[in-house]
Amino acid sequence: MFQAAKENHNYEFKFVETHYGRSITTIAGVCDNEATSQYWMIYNLPFCPDVHNPPGNGYLSPVGVDKIEVHDGYHYLFWYRTVNVDEHQ
Repeated sequence: MFQAAKENHNYEFKFVETHYGRSITTIAGVCDNEATSQYWMIYNLPFCPDVHNPPGNGYLSPVGVDKIEVHDGYHYLFWYRTVNVDEHQ
C-alpha cells in the first residue's frame, strides 16, 4: 500500500494502530465517519469482487492490513460501507 500511494495519490491512505493491527481510516481522502457509521472494511475474498454484490461479513479480515497473509488466487477488497455498531467492535 505504501508503494501504491507513492506512485499514485489515489492510493494515499491513513491508518490507526489497533489491538488487531493497522486499521485503514482514510483512502484517497475518504475518511471513516463515526457520525454515519461508515468505515473502510477489508475483505479476504477467494473470488473476484462484484461491485453490485457486496461480500458478506464472513469474508471480513479478522486482522489489520499489516497482518494479512496474502494467498494466491485471493482478492483483498477495501469497501467503504455503513456498519452496524455491534459488528465494528
